[in-house]
Parts: sequence; C-alpha cells; structure tokens
Amino acid sequence: MKTKQLILMVMLCGPIAVLSTFGQGVYIGIGGGYGFPAAKQSIFVDYKTTTGSSGTVYEETAHPLSLGKGVNAGLYAGYMFNKNVGAEIGFAYLVGGKNTFTDEQTNAPASTSYKRETTWKGRMIRIVPTIRMTAGEKKIMPYMKAGLIIGVDAKMFEETHMENTSLTSTTISDENWKYSGGVSWGFHGGIGLNYKASDKIGIFAEIAANYQNWAMKKGTMTKNTVDGVDQLPMLDTYDKEIEFVDSYSYDTSAAPNTNQPDKSTKFLLPFSSIGLNIGINISFGDKSE
Repeated sequence: MKTKQLILMVMLCGPIAVLSTFGQGVYIGIGGGYGFPAAKQSIFVDYKTTTGSSGTVYEETAHPLSLGKGVNAGLYAGYMFNKNVGAEIGFAYLVGGKNTFTDEQTNAPASTSYKRETTWKGRMIRIVPTIRMTAGEKKIMPYMKAGLIIGVDAKMFEETHMENTSLTSTTISDENWKYSGGVSWGFHGGIGLNYKASDKIGIFAEIAANYQNWAMKKGTMTKNTVDGVDQLPMLDTYDKEIEFVDSYSYDTSAAPNTNQPDKSTKFLLPFSSIGLNIGINISFGDKSE
C-alpha cells in the first residue's frame, strides 16, 4: 500500500514541479466531485420468479450500468501559452459507487426460496491530459477543455451474497472476486466557470464528461464462505483464478489443469460518466500575450 501511495505522489508532484520552473503562466489546482453514469450498458438483468398454486410468474427488469459513477478527486497542473490557450494534465482517483443486481426465486407451495444479490463497484487512477481554452478577463472566466483520459491501476470488485431457504433451514453463501489489470483509454471534456477570488487564487465549478471502457486481465477470488465456513483452502487454482485473453482453445474431452487459472475472453466494461466538479486553483502569473 505504501509503495502505491509513493508512486501516486510522484505522479502528482513531478509534473507540478517541472511546470513551476516556467513561472509565468503556470497554475495548479485541486478538486473533486461526483460523476453520474453515462453511456451505460445492459450487462445484467434483475430476475424475479414466483411459483404459486396456479403457476409460475417470471419478471425481468433491465439494469443498465456504468462503473464510472462515483466520487472522484485529484490534482492538476497547467501552463497557459497565452491568455486563451493552455495545456493541462490532471491526476484523479475514482471511488466507484455500487451497482447491485438481484435474482429472487420463491416457491410458495414447497416453502422454498432463493435469493442472490451481486454488487459491482470500480476503482481507477486516471491521468487526464487536455487542452484548455479560456475566455474573458474579469472576475468570472468561462473555460472549456478537451483531451484524453487514461485509466491505470483499474479494479472491479464483485460481491455475491446468496440465501437458499428450504422447509427446515437456510444456507448462506458469500463469494467475492477482485478483477484487475489493463490500461483504459478514453476521451475527456469539460466546461466550467473560474471565479478569481484574488490575483492568485481561483474557485471553479465545471461539468465534466468521461467516455471510457475497460477490459480486465485477471480475476482472483478473495472470499468463499458457506454458513461462515471458509471454502477457499479447498478450492483449486482453476476455481479461484481466471485470466482474460483475446482468444483461447480447449478440448471438451480433456479435463482442465486444476493447477492453472481458468481462461475467458476479454470483454469491455463501461466506465463513462458525466458530473460536477468543484475546487480551487493557484496561478503563478498570467500571460500577457
């Protein structure tokens, strides 16, 4: 954990130190906000099945999602080439919100039921290089920026809770996975207003949009319990690890090697969002031309 924090601090402070050598035209800032899901995909469906004396009723509900929703915060630094155009680089950390899906089955005549609740949430460090365009010279200055968004150290956490109830007992199972690996490339854009509280300090509010997908490279089971009893030590590598690849082949007549991870083809998960950010910035000088 300490190593990751050190790397992040170098990533954040390095560009600021370099830009500061330019003096005039340099600015740094800190900010954060909340992103709402955008460009969502329907990966899962909520299911509800009810069996009564007269038959079975099935209900399905679409549940589109984006793992990009959630709280984000970070630092940025920039250099204005003139009063209107500059270059900026930002570093932010996304703490994604929960996306929960359910599968419920009830059999009233048999007095049995089954409920599975699965939660997905994402995490990601984002590097955001952009071009910034500013207008006006008064207290309130509108601006816009556009560029790339690069996601590193991305993770997705999956938590599944299951309750299987029979006439005499209830079995409770929990299974958690952590997915990681891979770099995500996308596009970032934003429009906002910067209020100059003084010659050096500004306060900004902006609407920011991120279009971004991510493909995981590996998955590791981190928890598997049945009625509180740990099942992980009894599982093979094949059962608790998975590798996501572009392509693979297998022979259905041959048993898998249980000492190696399972394999699956890669697929993209949405990390897009649109939301509001606020923060402050410090200017080390304005370009006069």
